[in-house]
Amino acid sequence: MPDKFVIVTGVQGNIGQAIAKDLEKSGFAVIGMDIKVSESVPCDHFIQIDLAKYFLDPEYLSKKNRQIRKIMKNGMLHALVNNAATQKIDSTANLSLQDFHESQVVNVCAPFALVKSFLTDLTKTGGAVVNISSIHSSLTKPQFVAYASSKAGLTGLTNALAVDIGAMGVKTFAIEPAAIDTDMLRSGFSGNPEALAKLNEYHPTMKIGQPEEVAGITSYLINGASSFLNGSVIKLTGGIHGRLHDPD
Repeated sequence: MPDKFVIVTGVQGNIGQAIAKDLEKSGFAVIGMDIKVSESVPCDHFIQIDLAKYFLDPEYLSKKNRQIRKIMKNGMLHALVNNAATQKIDSTANLSLQDFHESQVVNVCAPFALVKSFLTDLTKTGGAVVNISSIHSSLTKPQFVAYASSKAGLTGLTNALAVDIGAMGVKTFAIEPAAIDTDMLRSGFSGNPEALAKLNEYHPTMKIGQPEEVAGITSYLINGASSFLNGSVIKLTGGIHGRLHDPD
């Protein structure tokens, strides 16, 4: 039986690793992609990729697509998970135009380029596109203007793709997590465990999310949960997206 392939970007991060492992358990062969290289990769196949260059350089895009297709020569693509993201944090006054531009290119434009590159493959399998967006697409905080606007763009892209390619049999989804327990999040609270504990308490569930929870929803969507489910934006937020906080 031909391999059932799934592409996962940002596979070296905590969420990417969890997604890759969960999909492998579901019987998929995972092609993981990341700008970082590690001695151990949590997937069947690994391709190092610079997603900004992938979008901006047609020759580089063609080269990477050939690498992917060489891996898939005896199989078919069933899903694309756009998980990779860059997070540039700074005030509007200090944020460089280059950092703002890179945020849009990596977080929105590259996912579109990947969908466009492999749309025919996904059409053949009735596959799925899962975009890992963020609660920042609609609820954000100071200094997140680059990241928040890019995630709003990714959620908007999800809605538009669902309308544009849904009739081709390809389903498109977005997951919008709030705080997830990753190395990146914990590094922001380094030396301040009280603040991390308070972050847990902010969520109505009294805890932040785990990478495995993002992975579980991703697998659920890819495995054809419902033929009528398309364009859905799933808020994985512990309920915080509906909560107001009074000043202390």
